[in-house]
Amino acid sequence: MGDFDYFAGSAAATPVGGSGWGAPAAPAPAPAPQRELTPDLSPEERQMLATSAATTWSNTHGSPSSYSPSGRLGFMGSIRVGLQLLPVCWRVLMQEPSLLWVPLIVMVLDGGLTFGYADAFGGVANLVGPNKYAAAIKVFPLLAVVCSIAVVGQAVVVAAATELLNGKRSSLGAAWLTACGQLPRLVFFGVVLACERTLTSLLRGKRWSPGTLAANAIDRAWDFATFLAIPILLYENLPVFQAVARSGKLVAKRWGVQLTARAVLSIALFVVMFPLIMVGVVVAASISAVLGVAIIVIGFIGMIAISGALTGVLSAALYRFAVSGLVAPGFSEADMWAAFSRR
Repeated sequence: MGDFDYFAGSAAATPVGGSGWGAPAAPAPAPAPQRELTPDLSPEERQMLATSAATTWSNTHGSPSSYSPSGRLGFMGSIRVGLQLLPVCWRVLMQEPSLLWVPLIVMVLDGGLTFGYADAFGGVANLVGPNKYAAAIKVFPLLAVVCSIAVVGQAVVVAAATELLNGKRSSLGAAWLTACGQLPRLVFFGVVLACERTLTSLLRGKRWSPGTLAANAIDRAWDFATFLAIPILLYENLPVFQAVARSGKLVAKRWGVQLTARAVLSIALFVVMFPLIMVGVVVAASISAVLGVAIIVIGFIGMIAISGALTGVLSAALYRFAVSGLVAPGFSEADMWAAFSRR
């Protein structure tokens, strides 16, 4: 049972009688039998959580009803929750700052491919065009590649963050090797994601049309079902559709089916970076347009890079919590519920 065992403390021997100095000590009671907290873990999950003794066992014990998630907090509530999670995820990220390069690399690759692909069609206007069905066919190859690159990049961050949360040293190279070990499945998951997004974009029409409502429902269901798909693909050696099913079951079991994920980190990070963006606006208006635009662009690039890396850290911590009920070092159980709210 190893690191997953719970050890009850044993009472120390005490003198017999009130002041029985020199009297033989009463024998200590036998230690309580060991209890395995996570008997249902797969070998892959046990390997990932090998240092779980350093974590806290959740009070939920697998029952989502015993911990009340946040309600509809709205925009301000999401900012508050995001600001609560930011420093915790940031401390983990700063153990391996090179992870910030991963979202930047993904962004540069996606941007270069998008510009090159659009140029091959004679510009964005020719690529998109008035017919959305023809546009979807033309755009799909680009979307599939872009989604696959994003999935692989996120997997790299999750792999490194998992090692850090397990108390091990990590490196960008080791994380890339871990992701490359599941590269075909990660790429295929990116293609499936592109298919889902293409389908819902074709369904969308006017704001309250049946097609738009159906597309929104499909997107929410997909995001719910795939919330933990990337760490599952990395550590549980499952095919893509089985990984999606496993992700949906894990999320429903731990958090319940009436919850929806919130992009609290991205919202909070935008609030933190907003002063820098405003500085850029003021500089552009009063001093130098070039300098001001440069500050704004740097602010947005930094926000995207940091948000991508922090999201990977949070994903690793949530996967750890979902499969075992163990809260990663530095996080609290409230943090594990903060990424969700009631629908």
